[in-house]
Amino acid sequence: MSRVLHGSSAVREQTRARVLAAVRALEYQPNLAARSLAAGGSDSVGVVIAVRLYHGVAATFDEVARSIGESGGDLIVASADPSDPRSVAIALQHLQGHSVPVIILISQESNVPMELARVGTTTPVVALLSGNHEIPGITTVQIDQGLGSRLATEHLLKLGRTDLLHVAGDISWQDAVERLAGYRSTCRSHGIGDRWITTNAWDPAGGYRIGMRLVANGLPEGIVAGNDDIAFGLMRAFNEAGVHVPDDVAVVGFDDIPEAAWSTPSLTSIVQDFAALGRTAVDVARSATATGKLPDPVLIAPTLIVRESTGVWPLPTHSSQTAL
Repeated sequence: MSRVLHGSSAVREQTRARVLAAVRALEYQPNLAARSLAAGGSDSVGVVIAVRLYHGVAATFDEVARSIGESGGDLIVASADPSDPRSVAIALQHLQGHSVPVIILISQESNVPMELARVGTTTPVVALLSGNHEIPGITTVQIDQGLGSRLATEHLLKLGRTDLLHVAGDISWQDAVERLAGYRSTCRSHGIGDRWITTNAWDPAGGYRIGMRLVANGLPEGIVAGNDDIAFGLMRAFNEAGVHVPDDVAVVGFDDIPEAAWSTPSLTSIVQDFAALGRTAVDVARSATATGKLPDPVLIAPTLIVRESTGVWPLPTHSSQTAL
């Protein structure tokens, strides 16, 4: 059973399925606290990482770990397969066995909330997960992805660009779902078309492929990209084809990764305060431990940084970048 619960590749899938079925039927909870020197205490916080540690997630987790350490607490981490929501439930059970008083869940897959609602939790969970989710025992801390898309879309509209396209990332991620919804609702409220397409990924290669298709079939006036990497791929394709950004097409990214300020042209982008997300998650978790009650969900507002890809020239210094 131990090898199954820890995700060992040495276990056959048929055996794994039978063991997991028994775990669910018996509501098995390993009492790890009774047999591990790393058992949780009142100052410990469990963290489930169910996502790849890319730029934003890595920065968020770093702040979570730092905040817990500064408060003198212990950090107990469990990982889960982002593509398998069942493994998220198993990771939560693993931490519950450590008797941690609260768990922070870092996830972005849109099917995770359904699995959490199905299995339930005996330990309060603070989920860093986008969207509105009413699940007993769980509260959320998130950056408002829909607002970010609205800021990006409205920025292009204010520039007089009404033929827009959203190039979404991996639509299985809740972030992508929320960003798409924000873009579409903004377009509809302004009475314009809400065209969109997905790369099914978050990398520059996906943006490049879409960019080449747009060059061949016709360009929009403005693009809201699912993230900065997609935007970089788009701009690479446009540059190769002699398409000028922003004269021929304006591009807005999402995340404001460090390279956004130094690309050519520099990239207008949505800024997410990942450090604030991590700190707030720990504050909410500590509040849940102290009061015995889960606080209300917290929504953190993003901002817009305007740069050359939508018409700002010359490249502003970091201190003079415009936050809207």
